[in-house]
Amino acid sequence: MGVFDNQIVNSAFLVYFVLQSIVYLTVTRSFERFKTPKSRAWFLTCLVGFYIIPIGSLYTWKIIVEKDMSWLRNDLGYVTAGVFAAFLAGDLVYAQIDYRSQMQIGTGYIHHIVYLSMIAEFLRINTSGPMIMLGVEEIPTWLLAFGTMFPEYRTDLGFGITFLLTRIIMHAVYLVQYWYLLPGHYYLFMVATLPVHINWFYGWCIKFGKYKSKKNE
Repeated sequence: MGVFDNQIVNSAFLVYFVLQSIVYLTVTRSFERFKTPKSRAWFLTCLVGFYIIPIGSLYTWKIIVEKDMSWLRNDLGYVTAGVFAAFLAGDLVYAQIDYRSQMQIGTGYIHHIVYLSMIAEFLRINTSGPMIMLGVEEIPTWLLAFGTMFPEYRTDLGFGITFLLTRIIMHAVYLVQYWYLLPGHYYLFMVATLPVHINWFYGWCIKFGKYKSKKNE
């Protein structure tokens, strides 16, 4: 018995949940930099990004470029699904302990619950690859997380450029892939989230423009 109806996913979930907990608790309790709720709130996101972004890039290449449909469902995909689910669950758990003030309703609780539900649904139809590809879209989030924990490496322009490339352009590419690769109406999730990403990017452009104008005064 486990959280998901897939033993590989359940094993990966358990292993990664324990490992991320050990790393998180060790680092945040040992270094002054990670004493604030804001810095702790981004730690798990940054940590999982080291794994999910390269794997997402690999799946994008295999499925979209090489058109190797064996990558729609394989053990690595199930392992990655378990890892990402463990991150989402861990973030919800440690938010209650260390950074509840930083966990927003929309981008935190609702986002995580929706993605956990998506993982369960993709596993129900016995596939994982299409969702694993979306790991590429975590690049701007990773930059934001890293820049929040290490302000000296913050890159607002890098965030904006990668957001445009991944959350809008690549998201549109993934939307088309969902249309062709998946049965039913799973592509509607991509349709629904694209306007949200465009709105976020518009907001970033406004803020970045004001920042540059003030800096040049």
